[in-house]
Amino acid sequence: MTCWSIWSRRNKLRVGEGVWPLNKIAGVARHHLQEFQQVRHCPSKQVRAQRPRWKPPDAGLLKVNFDGAIFDDLRAAGIGVAVRNEHGEVVAALAEQIPIPDSDFTLETLAARRAVLFARDLGLHHVFEGDLESSIHAINKVML
Repeated sequence: MTCWSIWSRRNKLRVGEGVWPLNKIAGVARHHLQEFQQVRHCPSKQVRAQRPRWKPPDAGLLKVNFDGAIFDDLRAAGIGVAVRNEHGEVVAALAEQIPIPDSDFTLETLAARRAVLFARDLGLHHVFEGDLESSIHAINKVML
């Protein structure tokens, strides 16, 4: 923390920003260290869900995966579809940019719809995989 405080002070001086006096660096470093230790000891309340690991389809079958993503910097969203064989090799794929939908559910549903249309165009009637279990169940039921 002491090294960071010296480095930060030097950078602020270089660009003409106000800095603390040199005799205060130890106190500043100590304050930052205490702040770091308090944050480090507080357990995080946010728990990230772990995505299920992709599993290949049975031999001779294909699996259609799809997903949607939002790109804030582009003010757009994207839909991606990948068709993979039992070796995990991509045999067909598509990516499309779309306007940002009103919810994650809508985005995932649009991605699922596009995946179904893509699979139909390819003449495929196989297993679909995505993030929303209820959507996947409904798609697979219809595609049987």
